[in-house]
Amino acid sequence: MDYTVTEAFGVPVLSQKAKEALSGLPEIDEPYYHTVLEPVNLEGMSVEQDYFLMIIETQIDCVDEELSDFQKYLVDDPVRPDKAGNTVRSLI
Repeated sequence: MDYTVTEAFGVPVLSQKAKEALSGLPEIDEPYYHTVLEPVNLEGMSVEQDYFLMIIETQIDCVDEELSDFQKYLVDDPVRPDKAGNTVRSLI
């Protein structure tokens, strides 16, 4: 498996092969630019290649709220009241 996400917090995990495929992108190669690939220490496990946690340091909003028509979860939303406020429910 070259790419997966952890169950806890959804942290991306990449194999050495996946890391090399991203090599050459400024977001990956320039230290402290946007992404850090931190080596994973798998104690007591035999693996054929190294694995890395992908730590994304910069987030960019992908929805321009001023130019978009969208709905947010309401405070008393019957489906996901825990996401009330800032989380976009649907783009129209």
